[in-house]
Amino acid sequence: MKMSHVHCRVRDLQAAARWFEKVWQVAPVFNNERMVWLSFGELGVILDAAADDSIVTLGFDSKDCDADYRLVTSQGAETIEQPQDKPWGTRTAYLKGPGGRTIEIEQFYRRNLAKLSPAQNRIAYYEQCTEAEHCTPTVIVLDLEGHRISSFQPRHQAISPVEPCSSILCIAWLGYNAVSAVCHGNPSMSEYVEIDLSTGQAVRDLVGYNFTVSPNRKEVARVGWVPHFAPPYAKSEYLQIDYTTIYPLPRGMSPVKQKGPAEPPKVVQQKGLLYQGIHEFMPEMYWSADSRRLALVDCVDDWEANSTESQSEGDGEEHNRRRSVVAVSRSGEAIFFGPNGVSEEDLRKLSVSWVNPRQLSLETGGLTTTLTVP
Repeated sequence: MKMSHVHCRVRDLQAAARWFEKVWQVAPVFNNERMVWLSFGELGVILDAAADDSIVTLGFDSKDCDADYRLVTSQGAETIEQPQDKPWGTRTAYLKGPGGRTIEIEQFYRRNLAKLSPAQNRIAYYEQCTEAEHCTPTVIVLDLEGHRISSFQPRHQAISPVEPCSSILCIAWLGYNAVSAVCHGNPSMSEYVEIDLSTGQAVRDLVGYNFTVSPNRKEVARVGWVPHFAPPYAKSEYLQIDYTTIYPLPRGMSPVKQKGPAEPPKVVQQKGLLYQGIHEFMPEMYWSADSRRLALVDCVDDWEANSTESQSEGDGEEHNRRRSVVAVSRSGEAIFFGPNGVSEEDLRKLSVSWVNPRQLSLETGGLTTTLTVP
């Protein structure tokens, strides 16, 4: 289901319709003595004639809060609160609408989505900036009153040179006193930095991508680092939990610890110009609720180079692509399920969830399948 519209009661229906047409430049798509339908993109607002006004706030996303505020006030909107920076990471203005309506104009303004701490007593957000501004992206922690408690600038430390993060992709709370930030490195590598707020020190520093925190918040799964400019056989993907590679592994090998951008265990087999067993994971991975297993979709193919000098994917041919859903334990045990009859396009839309620690639910194309992990 998808939300399509909301109803609001108004005492003076036609006055409300005229206000939206004059101030917001939105003409009704339907109007009679009982109701007025206003269309705001995919969401409709229905004004119903009534004996009293609903107390409702209608919020609008804005790319420029100040400019939109000036526009609508010039067209007759009455100010409740002028544009202000809010501690949760927005710039917001409030206006008086018709009847009991409040109109909110909100812009995510240089600060990215705020995160509430597990204890619900602090807020973390990050400020991004461009190179031209000669500043460094910063993570800021506030109390619920909006007072700054602490701040830090994540630093690339796993790979030399050690320097401040130039771009933050996302942040998250890890426990009650730790915040993580994912810093962009290049198209095939990011860096996950976890900071203890009481000391300001990094307690975990990982390179790779698709960082996924376990439900118990004690471990971080990720796709390990691969070189950006490299032939396909050198970019075979592998799964790590913190600093340990758990999948895929050569037959008989146990999980192996590797810190930083070290090469993973060799699983791609070469036979002349043919490279067999190149792994590519679909973007999402899924922890079981007990934090003991991970599920992912793994696509494996072979690549035949045109010559011994071939270095790019286009200078060769892909063969024998096979796909499977894999449940991997922390000990490296992998259980494979073949999604028979499912196209790769449908696999990219696949919804995966753990029913319990031993059962996976897969949903695609309106069909749901339950798999049992031995």
